[in-house]
Order: sequence, then structure tokens, then C-alpha cells
Amino acid sequence: MLFRLAGAEGGTLDFALLSKVHFPLDVVEIMVDGKSISSAFGVSEKWEEKSLALNPGKHIITFRHRANPAKLPKTTLDQMEVPQGYEGVSMIDGIRYTDNAVGIVISTANDVQAQTTVAPTIDDISEACAEGTLSATGLDGCCVPDPSFLGDGACDPYEPYNTEACGYDLGDCCKDTCNPLATFGCNSKEGMGCE
Repeated sequence: MLFRLAGAEGGTLDFALLSKVHFPLDVVEIMVDGKSISSAFGVSEKWEEKSLALNPGKHIITFRHRANPAKLPKTTLDQMEVPQGYEGVSMIDGIRYTDNAVGIVISTANDVQAQTTVAPTIDDISEACAEGTLSATGLDGCCVPDPSFLGDGACDPYEPYNTEACGYDLGDCCKDTCNPLATFGCNSKEGMGCE
């Protein structure tokens, strides 16, 4: 999930996270402006409330589920035991941004109402991409409908995901880098770009 926030005096981003991951098989990564600032790497029993303080200015926020972040060989991954409750998935909900300058709340929840009529901007980061697609952080020229599909351990064997610009679905379409414990279990056919 990828979006842009802008606030003249910064603000606070609140969200809820339910993590069913296990390092080194996979992690949940939270990035601000392309830099990893937080990770979740365990199985949570319930939704956890999280909060991030954002400095003034424009920011690109990315929530990303990364399969095999340590790039371990498949044989090593196959031998790992997983904890009870592991599913290889993560969920983000209740995303809410409170702007320090104007006291407005912007939320994904239906029950939150704005406190003022002045709002910071939230828009897709699709300036360089065709309508209906978003730019993938760190992959110049990679425009896809949902950037969270990249590097999730499940091969999306079709364009635009399985292309050179998108790192062949960030490695998901090659047997040696696909995470067999991910949600889709590497059941898709192998794509182009595999050595």
C-alpha cells in the first residue's frame, strides 16, 4: 500500500497492524520516503495500534509485506519451522493522519469526520504512470495497479508485474526466490527473467 501525505507542520499517522509473519521468511516493513523506519516480524494475536510522527513536508508512506528479506536459499527456507499462527500475511487498517497545522483528521475509517474544511493533500503517486496504476518505490518505470503485489512471494506472471522494469515481480516469479510459505504458496507458473 502506497500513498502520499503533505502537511506544512507535520502530523501523526496512526494505524492498526495484524501481523502473521515470521522472520526470516517474511516481514512487514513501514517506509517513509523510501527509508525503512519500522518492521514487524512476528505473529500477533490481535490488532496492534501503531503511531508515527511525521516531519513537515511531503512524504510517501509505504506499507510492504516482504518475502525472504534476507534472501536465504530456498533449501534453508524449506527447513525452517514456523510458529503457531503463522500465515505469511499481514493486514493494515484504520489508517488515520492528523495534521498538526490545521487539526484535521483524514482516515480510511468511515466513522471519522474532518474537524475543519482545510485539508492537507493526499493523492496517488501516479504522476508518471497511466491511469489506474501506481509507481513502485525504487523501481523507475514500474507502474502497476497494486505495488503491494511486488515482492510478496506470489508470482504475478503477467504484465506489468512480471517485467524487467518491475524486477520480474521483485523476484516472485523465480523458483529460487519465491517464498513457498506465502499466501499463494508459489503455485503460479515461473515467469520470465529467471536464470
